[in-house]
Amino acid sequence: MSEPRLDLVYFPVGPIEANCIILYHKLTKEAMIVDPGGNPERILGRVRDLGVTVKRILYTHGHIDHLDVSGDVQKGLDNHPDYWCPAEDKFLYEMLPVQCTLVPGINADISDPPEIQVWYNADSNIDLGDVHGRVIATPGHTPGSSCIYYESEALIFTGDTMFRQGYGRTDLPGGDFDKLEDSIKNKLRTLPGHTRVITGHGSETTIEAERNVPMQREDCVIL
Repeated sequence: MSEPRLDLVYFPVGPIEANCIILYHKLTKEAMIVDPGGNPERILGRVRDLGVTVKRILYTHGHIDHLDVSGDVQKGLDNHPDYWCPAEDKFLYEMLPVQCTLVPGINADISDPPEIQVWYNADSNIDLGDVHGRVIATPGHTPGSSCIYYESEALIFTGDTMFRQGYGRTDLPGGDFDKLEDSIKNKLRTLPGHTRVITGHGSETTIEAERNVPMQREDCVIL
C-alpha cells in the first residue's frame, strides 16, 4: 500500500457526541469538515492548530446532531467553504427548526442555516486534492444517509449507518430497517476488511471487525 496522502482528526461534539471529522491533505493542507454537530470553538481551534484551509463542509445525513453549529463554524473561518448535504435528506434540512426542539441541548438558533451549495448523491466525487473520494449511498437511517469512501487510503466515514458493533436507528422520519440492512450487508461489508471506519458516534473500527455483526430490528442502536 502506498503512503497515505490524507490525515485526519476526529472528536465527539454536541450533546449526543457525534463525531466531527477534519480530513486534510498532508501536502496541500486542503481540508474538509464532516458533521460539525457542536462545540464550534473546539472545531475552529483544531482547524487553526492543523493550519489547514477548509474547502468543504459535508454532512453524512440530515440530522441536526451532525450539523448543528455549521453557521458558527462558517463565521469563524477566513474563507467560505461549500456546504454539501445529501439530496435525499433535503426534507430533513428544511425541518431543522423542528429537529432542534426534539433534542435537549441542541442549538435553538438555527432558523437560518447555511445555504447548501451541493446537494450530493451517489454520483458525486468527494475528492480532496489529488485523492479521489466517492459517495456510497447507504439509505436506511435516513433516505440520504451516505458514506464517504477513499479507497486509496483504505478509509471510510459511515455516519450513523455503521457503528462499532452496531448501527443506526430507523424509527425516525425516513428510516427504513430493510434498506439499512441492505446498505450494510451489500455495500459496506463487501469492502476490503482492512478499511478504517470512522463512525458517526463512538470508536472507530474496521470493515473486518463488523462483517459478521448480527442485525435485528429491535437491536438498532438509539442514535
